[in-house]
Amino acid sequence: MKLDTRFALPVAILTVTLVSGPVAAQEQEQAPDEVQVQQSQPQASEAQASQEAEAMTAQGELLRVDAETKMFWIETADGKEQQFTYNDNTEVTGEAENVEGLSTHAGTRVNVEYRAEGEAAVATKIAIQPEAAEEAAPVAPAPQQ
Repeated sequence: MKLDTRFALPVAILTVTLVSGPVAAQEQEQAPDEVQVQQSQPQASEAQASQEAEAMTAQGELLRVDAETKMFWIETADGKEQQFTYNDNTEVTGEAENVEGLSTHAGTRVNVEYRAEGEAAVATKIAIQPEAAEEAAPVAPAPQQ
């Protein structure tokens, strides 16, 4: 039995097309996944940087509060002055119930949690530290009889 060569070439082309089609489709399906993985990595880095930004803290003595500009300043232990902004979402704990109450606490020690937004340090939480108990005056011993 002799094979007709007129049909051999089209059959070979059809076979190659049928076999290579699904393989190419699988490669195309995998390519978007790879792109998706590459795109999710920068997002993870941005989220990680955001968390690190939120973790910044400062401690010092409250110097002054400007309610009009929503800013306050502290003096750190090394004598440097730091400036912060606050907003309606800033949490205040300690002796003041809210940010407006801060102005009455100048000279008090505070812990500030903040995040960087551009050039500004935005306070997310301000903890007013309790004042140290004043040293009691020495009591003279009672006279002995």
